[in-house]
Amino acid sequence: DAYSSSSLLVATLNAGLARCRAGKGDVVVLLPGYTENVDVADFASSLVSGTKIIGCGVPGDTLHPTLVWTATASTILLDVVDVSIDNVTMDWAGIDNVVAPITVSAAGCSITNCHINLQDATGGAAGGLVVAVGATGFRFCGNTVLSIDEAAPLTGAAVIEVSGAAGNVTIAKNYMSAAVAATIGLIRVSAAALNIKICNNTLVNLETTSASVNILVSSATAMGVVSDNYLKYMTGADPNAADIGLSLASATLIGNFNNYSVDDSDLGALLTEPHAG
Repeated sequence: DAYSSSSLLVATLNAGLARCRAGKGDVVVLLPGYTENVDVADFASSLVSGTKIIGCGVPGDTLHPTLVWTATASTILLDVVDVSIDNVTMDWAGIDNVVAPITVSAAGCSITNCHINLQDATGGAAGGLVVAVGATGFRFCGNTVLSIDEAAPLTGAAVIEVSGAAGNVTIAKNYMSAAVAATIGLIRVSAAALNIKICNNTLVNLETTSASVNILVSSATAMGVVSDNYLKYMTGADPNAADIGLSLASATLIGNFNNYSVDDSDLGALLTEPHAG
């Protein structure tokens, strides 16, 4: 029977993607117990527009569908429009110093409700997810991004690096905990992104040996809103000091509303004015 469930089962993600039709909203379901290594550049090379990749189960469960980056050049490229990844565990620390785990360069894509291992006892990614030119309308929402300590801090790009002038990007309702230097940040906007929304995130920067920043907008011409974020850092400096909490540099077109920063374990957060330097 061509329509039986058994005939639709395949062993790899690319085999499933190869069955999808462009622009039809086809769905690839990753079943409990599925694990696959992302071991080459442009791993999901069979992606077509409109594809939805959805994992079954609860993030953190041992059977939760998992993709493991196992080469420093491993990448998944969201380079066709309207691709979404939802409820998948992604282990970016399967090998040390993965350079660019995911790059988004097409419109209408999203990564939602995923569990991302950024760094563990044996390795850590050098950079995170890159939002490039063309990624209009990208959504990174409801994700958990974790490191265990500052043994392998990000040294390349931020956890979320908006490096292209993509419009209407939303980064919202995520929990991120990682060690990142002040010049990089957990979230960094380094291009003239327009109508960007960075809202309702809880961010913990584990860096203790130097200054750190949680949200850094380094482009003077970026435009949008940074609001209702909770920012924790470990250096013990004033939350309004250079490169601490929220830094907007000279980005005068960014609205700053109800962002809170704290460096103490037993005190409430301070309403944060953006540092402008």
